[in-house]
Formats: sequence, C-alpha cells, structure tokens
Amino acid sequence: SNDSFANASAIPSATPTGQVTGSSQNATKEADEPAHAGDAGGRSLWYTWTAPSSGFVKFTTTGSGFDTLLAVYTGTAVGSLTPVASAKSGSTSTVGFR
Repeated sequence: SNDSFANASAIPSATPTGQVTGSSQNATKEADEPAHAGDAGGRSLWYTWTAPSSGFVKFTTTGSGFDTLLAVYTGTAVGSLTPVASAKSGSTSTVGFR
C-alpha cells in the first residue's frame, strides 16, 4: 500500500521509539524517484513522519533479512525532494539527523 510516494504510510510520531514492519516484495520504483543513498535501486517503500519536537532522531532497518538502504527527505512531490540523510550498509542501514 505504501509503494508510491502519494500513498506513504504514516509512522506515529507521538512516542520516542517505535517500530514498523513492511515488505518490499511487490514494491516498484516510480517515475522521478531519486537514487536513494546514491543507488538507483529497483524497489521502494514510502513512509511519512513528523517530528513531535526538535532534537536528534535515528531511523534504522534493524531486523531486515536482506540488504537495505535508507533515505530521508523533505518535500511534497517525489520529483522534487530535498535529501536530509541516507545510508546503504548491508542488512542494517541507519540514519540520524536533527
């Protein structure tokens, strides 16, 4: 369901920690999608998150059974996103930012 930018799933922002589970098995790459973490890739899932306050935040793909990459953007259209942070490092990718 969150295969496209327009249908991104919301990650709850009210708690300091949390977890989401998903599968990219039938995911695709849409037109104008950026090369996440510098990798053109072939599949993506989209999530939205709004910070509940200022400060440092960390996202990770811990627990994945395959090589992952993770990218964070700001913006309202897939073709004009501004990169915030990205990582590509095997089965667990981690990004942190303020």
